[in-house]
Amino acid sequence: MQRFFVLGEHSLCAVNDQPDIAPFLNGSLAHPLTVLAVQHASPYLPKQVIQPTGYPLLRQATIDDARFYFTGLPVSDELLSAIEAQDRETEQTVEALSALAPSLRESMDGARKRFAQCIKEAAVLPSPYKMEMDARELLSKATTQSVLAAEMIAVHDLPHASMIDHSTLFDAIRQAIVGVLATPLGEDVPYLAPALMKEAVAAQEIESCVSPTDVTPAISHALLSCHEHIVDYYKVMSRMYQQNEHIAALAKEATELHQTMLQSRYNYWALDRMLMAGGQTHNAVSNNPAPFDWESIEADAYHVQSLARLSQQVLDGLVKQFHDFNAKLAWSESNIPAIS
Repeated sequence: MQRFFVLGEHSLCAVNDQPDIAPFLNGSLAHPLTVLAVQHASPYLPKQVIQPTGYPLLRQATIDDARFYFTGLPVSDELLSAIEAQDRETEQTVEALSALAPSLRESMDGARKRFAQCIKEAAVLPSPYKMEMDARELLSKATTQSVLAAEMIAVHDLPHASMIDHSTLFDAIRQAIVGVLATPLGEDVPYLAPALMKEAVAAQEIESCVSPTDVTPAISHALLSCHEHIVDYYKVMSRMYQQNEHIAALAKEATELHQTMLQSRYNYWALDRMLMAGGQTHNAVSNNPAPFDWESIEADAYHVQSLARLSQQVLDGLVKQFHDFNAKLAWSESNIPAIS
């Protein structure tokens, strides 16, 4: 046995007996539809088997729908008889139909309330552009300090005792910087050991009068500064990563809630149409107050989806820059790293 439905008010469709769809759909469509006839606005063709995604607008078809969709087209008596039989078998009382109104309204109101919360949460998130500017500034400073350190390390063969004494320290700081760059986003950033930090600070306090040409204090300062900027850069990146996951989840939920509201509104209209067909012109559906501001809802749905796309684009760009910097940071005691 088949059931017959109208999809999106543009396609008359059939499906094998699935009473869970009647009298209209709530949620996603689990069963494929076979298109029987279409109107001009339909994206489908007759005899096409389709599986609409999201929350389709689907209601049970009537014999009047069949006559409308097949106006000027040949239609078999068997098909008309089958749709008339469906009309009789699925007929509900006015009382039963009216009882559906509160649940539809509750679904629509609940979706709108949570949708508003999603939009509010998205609105207070930091600007991806601001976070991008902060990250790029930190990486620029780290690059400057890494080049400066490399240039000074390149003269390590000069006979400065303090330079030789602290070569192990400098290697440890460089490895710490590489360690930060290798840490997956979202994980805890590795810090310099307190003993290393203390030794590095002490190296900056060497009296210049002991060896006026000794670059040890400047190297220590440059490496520590590079490490500090890389750690701060990583923190901004991690916040962006976490925020990006948050906004992506909000956008997904808001899209689903938006579809729920659209489907509930359509079902509300379909229910009102069914009641009016039964002679009920003033009923629980038509008289229900508090209409929705659909224009604002549509704008908010578009905004949060755009924000999610922007956040992902910014994060992708910074991750690439992060990886590029890591690849170019070729620490060497005899060569200046090629950092552009």
